[in-house]
Amino acid sequence: MALSQDKNDPGSRERLLRAGEEVFAEKGFEGARVEEIASKAGVNIRMLYHHYGSKEGLFLQVVEGIHKEIQARQDALYRAEDHPRAFLERAMEDLFRFFRERPTFVRILGWITLSGERHGPMPSMGRDYALQVVRPRLGELAARGPWNPRIEPLYAIMMCWSLALFWFLNREEFLSMLGKPPAREADRVYLDQVLALLEGGLLAEASPGKGGRAP
Repeated sequence: MALSQDKNDPGSRERLLRAGEEVFAEKGFEGARVEEIASKAGVNIRMLYHHYGSKEGLFLQVVEGIHKEIQARQDALYRAEDHPRAFLERAMEDLFRFFRERPTFVRILGWITLSGERHGPMPSMGRDYALQVVRPRLGELAARGPWNPRIEPLYAIMMCWSLALFWFLNREEFLSMLGKPPAREADRVYLDQVLALLEGGLLAEASPGKGGRAP
């Protein structure tokens, strides 16, 4: 197949993003080769450097693009008048749906965790969004209660994300432990368990203790 070398090729940038996501998911940042990414995208390797400057530049754009997609979805779920339970349940259900639809991103997150970000600075937009947008939103909802006063909203966000990501990173192993039920059925059961934890922990009104907090 002839590789495109046209810098004005309107689809080359997007094809490189898609190819990069696939290769980074399969091999991680360190294992991915720019030649393979360019070949998969059907472009000359010079096009990758033209659009993204480097392999790291492409990697950061892949991750940032997915973060933007997640943030847009989460923004669409937020209702200022919500009960915190309703928001968290919708957010978790959508996060599970996203991870199921985008297994490549789950694998990329796994590689990032394993690498310790040795490949360079990761984009801060995910952290910034959690701190500057989701945390105050959840804080406002929690103030209307009921909310366990011992649970800080930022930790609630991290716990929810961690429980979802841990499931999808280890899904095949968990399915084998459960007797290999249909994956989507197992996803639903696990999500229901997570929501039960939210109901009984994060969202439960703690009994008063010293300083008005649960003992």
